[in-house]
Amino acid sequence: MSSLLTQILNNDIVNLKITEEAEDVFGNEDGCVHDFLDALKVNTSIKTARLTEDFLGCLRADVRSKVLKALGNDLDLKEITLGDALMMVEDINHIIAKSPSLYSMDLHNIILQGQQEHFQALEATLHQHPNLKEFDLSDNCEPAVEDIDLERIKNTKHASACTGSMPPPLKKSTIATSA
Repeated sequence: MSSLLTQILNNDIVNLKITEEAEDVFGNEDGCVHDFLDALKVNTSIKTARLTEDFLGCLRADVRSKVLKALGNDLDLKEITLGDALMMVEDINHIIAKSPSLYSMDLHNIILQGQQEHFQALEATLHQHPNLKEFDLSDNCEPAVEDIDLERIKNTKHASACTGSMPPPLKKSTIATSA
């Protein structure tokens, strides 16, 4: 079992950062990603997550969806950064809807997959979330379907990004990374 998996299982990690391919992080065994999912499901210590670069993009779509949903089920998740992959809008919506403590989400270099009603549901969830103060959908994010306009979603939380009080920054001493 990798050191990262052990830290997640033991609730020894507050800031999760994975940027390498899954095989480099967890080994070449197929079960390792499933071990990661199982560890995420029982973890109660992760407050911030950054899954970018090669990690999400190398996962199969169904596994990527399971990883995102597992993170979304973390009731104490405060910040999340996702990038460099294809993602289902439903998975992003799940993270926001199921993470009541979430106050910041940053998405970059993402192709968003879903139908118009999925994007509308995301917009509604953004409006209704009690604590989300920052929602950054960068210009490098685009829908897989050309006739979907992201401007309303991009502007949903930008107006309130600087209002309200933000929780204190998390301690840097509890960061675990794959790099």
